Amino acid sequence: MSSATESSDPILWAAVTDDLWVASRGGDFVGTVERIENRFVALDGRGAPVGVNGSLDGARQRLETAPSRTAQSGLPLVRRLRRPRLRRTTQAAA
Repeated sequence: MSSATESSDPILWAAVTDDLWVASRGGDFVGTVERIENRFVALDGRGAPVGVNGSLDGARQRLETAPSRTAQSGLPLVRRLRRPRLRRTTQAAA
């Protein structure tokens, strides 16, 4: 298995939104970290979950040191971490 740490190029991080960071190395996509509620979810370059951390730095570190995985390896984790649906409320006219 290869690891994101095998290349001598540094991993570069870009904040796409307030809750999403993207990692690349040598122009290649490495993965993402997304804040969902108060947790940071790291996904590798194939979308497979690498782990969940309480801090952005912890999630980044986990992604940077994770071995390569197949996309099928963690689908149940992703399903558990989906954002809650918002309920629509209606107000009765006075």
